[in-house]
Amino acid sequence: QPLQKPYWRVEMRVFVVYDITENKRRRRVVRLCGDYGLIRAQKSVFVGIVEDARAAGFVAALEKELDVAQDSLFILPTDKRRIREGRYMGKGFDMALAMREAHVVFV
Repeated sequence: QPLQKPYWRVEMRVFVVYDITENKRRRRVVRLCGDYGLIRAQKSVFVGIVEDARAAGFVAALEKELDVAQDSLFILPTDKRRIREGRYMGKGFDMALAMREAHVVFV
C-alpha cells in the first residue's frame, strides 16, 4: 500500500462562494478555481481540496481578480479544526458573525 500523507497541514477541503458583478472578473475566478482543482457545485460555489503548498498562491490570485468595492468572495474550510482559517474578501460581510461556532453547521 502507498504511504498516506497526514491530513493536517497538507491539504484543506474548501468551499469557495462568490458574488462577482462583472462577467470578465467572474470568468477569471471560475477559471482559477478550476485550475486549482476545485469543481463547480453551483453557479457561484466551488468545492475541492487545495494543498497547503498552493493555498497562498490561490488566495493571492483570487485577490488580484476582485474589485473589493463591488465583489465578495468567501473561502470556507470544511474541517472543524481549520474553520477559523476561513478567508473573506470584498464588501458587505460580518466575518465575526459568520465565524462564530454556533453559526457554522456541518451536514
